[in-house]
Amino acid sequence: MGCVAMKSIVLYTEEMDDLDTGIQELIDQLNEHELKKNSAAIMFAHPDTNFKELMAGLKKYMHFPIIGCTAMSMFTEAMGYTTQGISIQIFTGDDVYFQAGITSEMNPENMRDEIQSM
Repeated sequence: MGCVAMKSIVLYTEEMDDLDTGIQELIDQLNEHELKKNSAAIMFAHPDTNFKELMAGLKKYMHFPIIGCTAMSMFTEAMGYTTQGISIQIFTGDDVYFQAGITSEMNPENMRDEIQSM
């Protein structure tokens, strides 16, 4: 069995009030990296963010699954602890595959059934 290589890319912007500017900042950062064959992202943003507008803008440039989460705070390499902004963690690789799904509440008794129902 060979080694699987996956790269991690972190994008961040403080701009959440003007989403056109914020999205452009994120995409400019993304363009500094090379995406591999398969990618997926987890996005964290302040609860006051307009997620519908944000996702619509990101999907124009990111043609892979994005899981969005609200966050009351986040840690960034450049700023440390912050309570505002948008952070995106992208996982990308040629030998990995990603799939997102939603389940009901999981516990040890129903975990297998919930995962298989996706």
